[in-house]
Amino acid sequence: MDQTIPQGGWWSRNWKWFVPVGCLSILATCGCCIGGSVLFSVNAVKNSRSYSEAIRLAKEDPDVKAALGTPIEAGWMTQFSANASAGETKTAIRIPLSGPKGEGALFVKGLERDKEVVFHQLDFVMGQKVVHLPGVVPEERSSPGSPESPGSPEVDLDQPELTVESGADRPGADYRDYEMTDADASKCALDCSGDEKCKAYTFVKPAGDHPGRCRLKNAAPAKVTSSCCVSGVKK
Repeated sequence: MDQTIPQGGWWSRNWKWFVPVGCLSILATCGCCIGGSVLFSVNAVKNSRSYSEAIRLAKEDPDVKAALGTPIEAGWMTQFSANASAGETKTAIRIPLSGPKGEGALFVKGLERDKEVVFHQLDFVMGQKVVHLPGVVPEERSSPGSPESPGSPEVDLDQPELTVESGADRPGADYRDYEMTDADASKCALDCSGDEKCKAYTFVKPAGDHPGRCRLKNAAPAKVTSSCCVSGVKK
């Protein structure tokens, strides 16, 4: 008697190789999409005049060079927000900087018009040290919507802007108070930036056996001059 083995369909004969190959193809496609998106974001940041000019000024500043040593390098974990309107681009950037002596962060707030860049904030923070870079123009003098530029639209950034106040305390309104083992004021500011509830922050410098602390606030208390702290408000 003739006995033949029944032949299955295409799927039953080929599924063992088709499934893993198909999965790998999907993963590769997703990886390419994600990689392209990241590359696009990185290029957008590096093409910003505010970004490149701020790094140049930081690398030339003697106080920043004394704190970090040379050469100074910009990290890739940059926080960047920009909004363009009526021929102007308003940016808010946090740029990690590193050198032989350690790491810090550069807080930048800029306004780009044509080929001109005006900075409203250039603050370098490294641990307990704050350097206010020169060349900053008060925002009310040149920002969109100011009396000197009537009719200019208000521009809202996706990321909140933070001030950095050296030698300042803002006592009260704490809703979160926690120890910071690495005593880095820039990280306290970053925590406030990423918390919708936070309206202001105070970083308390380490003293003796007491470690540094970060105090996030749900309001912006009045500023008090004090060498104990670095503070700031969210705009």
